[in-house]
Amino acid sequence: DGAVPYTINKGVKSTGTGGTGGGIGTNAQILIDQKVEGEKGDKKIFKVTVPTGVKQMEIRTKEVAGAYYYNLADLFVRRGSDPTVSLTPQYSWTADWPSVNPNREDEVILITNPPAGVYHIMLYGYNSYFISQLVVKIVK
Repeated sequence: DGAVPYTINKGVKSTGTGGTGGGIGTNAQILIDQKVEGEKGDKKIFKVTVPTGVKQMEIRTKEVAGAYYYNLADLFVRRGSDPTVSLTPQYSWTADWPSVNPNREDEVILITNPPAGVYHIMLYGYNSYFISQLVVKIVK
């Protein structure tokens, strides 16, 4: 399915970059940490393979202070297949874990004891151009 496999490296630490709201701490392994941008209606899909034995996974979009500040995409995660989004007759989606916070808030999804498998992560430009930092971390 084209997913990029990731392996757990013992002793890997995150950089501990801030952000709002909880999180899984500094002993996490970062699977994705990249800038994502798109237009209204764009669906940016990322796939990660989660191995067995993961205790927590955090998927977050955030703004980067001084660099960009259009964290306007909604975040959807689905295990095993791509999330879907529809605007008619009303805004709806098919996803195992949605995050549709208003305006420029961080979108955060925390999954405890995620089953092993491929997770499909979508950033969706609901109503405008967006630019976000997508960070996916796991703790074993």
